[in-house]
Amino acid sequence: MQIRLLLLVITSLSAGLLYGQDTVQFKAPIISPSIHWDYGKTATTWTAFESKTELGFNLMILDRYELVTELGRATLNPNQGFKNIRYEVDGQYLRVGLGYLGYIDPKNRIGLRVMYGQSQFEDSGAVLIDSESNYNLPYERAFARTDLMASWGEVVIVSQRYVTLKKSASPDAWINRVASIGALFRYRQLLASSDTDNIPPYYAIPGYGRATSDQLVAFNVFLRIMIF
Repeated sequence: MQIRLLLLVITSLSAGLLYGQDTVQFKAPIISPSIHWDYGKTATTWTAFESKTELGFNLMILDRYELVTELGRATLNPNQGFKNIRYEVDGQYLRVGLGYLGYIDPKNRIGLRVMYGQSQFEDSGAVLIDSESNYNLPYERAFARTDLMASWGEVVIVSQRYVTLKKSASPDAWINRVASIGALFRYRQLLASSDTDNIPPYYAIPGYGRATSDQLVAFNVFLRIMIF
């Protein structure tokens, strides 16, 4: 809730400051910072299955080149999907990378990033073996692991569209360059991870995804706000 409120305040202030400049054409500065919010991950907060939060910071250079940092936290609790299994994983992650963002037209952009990610997390759980006939006593095996680590590389395709805050203004006006929405298509390659012998079903790495494969793809959506 605090994150959504902060983004709303930033958007409102930016729009308010620039509303009187709707005839001023955007001229890209040498360096332009912005923040972005993965609202798709925040939507998982209302599910019992998982909870995720991710924010990012972009530094645009010459309106084309990006320095990107992404920070997030994830908790996975897939107990509804399994019988006689209790499992939870929780941790935080960091991604950093470089990218290029080109123009399709004044409102739409597409680009490519190369990123490195690292996660620190812990997990715990138990497996219960029960006898339906009650002939044997129930057997439960529990485990808990801390200080788990993983790292991976990513190639990311970026699609971004500027939000028109004032339709009567030019697409190149400042007012219409404050906010943008977009999507990220990610290909990930796991580089290293902690010892995962005897891992439970649905073992996952925060920030990476299911660890059933050393390679996977992911899709994210975001809202991006230009700071100045």
